[in-house]
Amino acid sequence: MDAIERGLAYLETRQLEQGGWWVCVSGTPYFEKSELRHDVFTAAFILREIAELSPTWIQPTLDFLNHHRRKDGLWGFYKRGDLHILPMDFDTSSCTGAALALAQPDIDLTAVQEQLNAYRAPQGGYWVYAMPEKAPPGWVFPIMENVQNEHIINAHILVFQAITGIIPPEHLAYLLDILRDKRYEEKQLFYGSNLLFLYNIARAYAYIKQAPPPELLDQAIAYAPGNALGRAYLLKILSVCQPDHPLIPTLTTQLIASQGRDGSWENAVFHRNPILYYGSPEITTAVVLQALNDGTIQQSSKSAY
Repeated sequence: MDAIERGLAYLETRQLEQGGWWVCVSGTPYFEKSELRHDVFTAAFILREIAELSPTWIQPTLDFLNHHRRKDGLWGFYKRGDLHILPMDFDTSSCTGAALALAQPDIDLTAVQEQLNAYRAPQGGYWVYAMPEKAPPGWVFPIMENVQNEHIINAHILVFQAITGIIPPEHLAYLLDILRDKRYEEKQLFYGSNLLFLYNIARAYAYIKQAPPPELLDQAIAYAPGNALGRAYLLKILSVCQPDHPLIPTLTTQLIASQGRDGSWENAVFHRNPILYYGSPEITTAVVLQALNDGTIQQSSKSAY
């Protein structure tokens, strides 16, 4: 069994009866003092990464995501206390929309696209406001007041747009300006890795079928990922930007060697709010499988086990 098959088998064994996967919100890699959650975003993000591998066991995940779709056709935010994202959670809706567009190509995602259009900022990105459920008119959660949605969430939206084939030129231009100026290195509110921004841009360009900007490869190479999640981000970027890049065999070998006996790859920093949260092995495994799912890379994906 090769590494991809073993990784998929791991995700299948970890899949919950409801169709998603647990994720621990923990400030340490060992999930000390952690909060276990089972949410739409985690299920959607994992499915987005593995849908093109066509696993036969994803129907419960599809049912779970479709069940949590609201009557208005959107998906909401995981609630903590009295805060939530209005009118929809752009991150959850764009990742869920991308995942379902890959797994269910005939699904109608017009509501997501229309809501995005309604909240595009003049600069080309998208706005989001965190508000209490019973807020007075005009109240805005202070840390989000009058700020544009963070860059990685905008890049998640770009992946959704690329998969569905509807990319507003001004949004792509906005993100490419951020890329060229390296503004994605500004403090992120919700994510812990700058490579995730570059990874999402690469994923979008895989569907756009255009040559990625040279800055994408140059800036990704400058990072030195020290864990499987970072190596998977970088491997995917390289495979999109330069499929014959000499680092691809090295990164592939490192990822194969670091796969656990159960078929997983270790969790690493994924979210922050405001401290760093260490995601889950399921999230890392899904990203690694996406990175390894390339015609040239698969030839080297034989597992050590």
